[in-house]
Amino acid sequence: MVGYLLGFLLGALAIGYLLMQRGRGDVRSPFSAVKGWGKLIVSAAAVLALTGMSLAQETAKAASELSARYEELTSPDFIQAVAKSGGTCIIPVGILEKHGPHLPLGTDLLDCRELSFRAAAKEYTIVFPQYYFGQIFEAKHQPGTIAYSVHLMLDMLQETCDELARNGIKKIILVNGHGGNDQFLQYFCQV
Repeated sequence: MVGYLLGFLLGALAIGYLLMQRGRGDVRSPFSAVKGWGKLIVSAAAVLALTGMSLAQETAKAASELSARYEELTSPDFIQAVAKSGGTCIIPVGILEKHGPHLPLGTDLLDCRELSFRAAAKEYTIVFPQYYFGQIFEAKHQPGTIAYSVHLMLDMLQETCDELARNGIKKIILVNGHGGNDQFLQYFCQV
């Protein structure tokens, strides 16, 4: 905002100066009144004014668009997001494990979170950050795999859902991106 005001002010002063010079009749074009460094300063002021206006418009546009990414929301935005989503939040549940030598360890996380964002673009909902506390005991021996105890997995998911509910979320959608989570998530939902 300060940059916008400064740019606007400098641009207005430069234009005022040029119009004053032109009004005297001693110049043919607005820029012929300004020589050397003056042209550079007037040009810079005009660029600052236009940049400031452009940044202000982008900021206003970004402020009007509510992010679906939980971690990007401010506290006041979160209240608006809960209302806009009807109290709905997606938790993309993946895992950190080996996916062959050519894919990242977070493939399941990346895929299910991307699908969650695509769904949120069609119908607004809040998308929780990547959740990797899932079942992966069968690949625990592979490098890079993170495996938690059943007790911790159940407690973490329950605590996460409880905290979301405390913050106004009424509907929690668990999007599973890892085949090993199928039984774990079914068990969690039944308990």
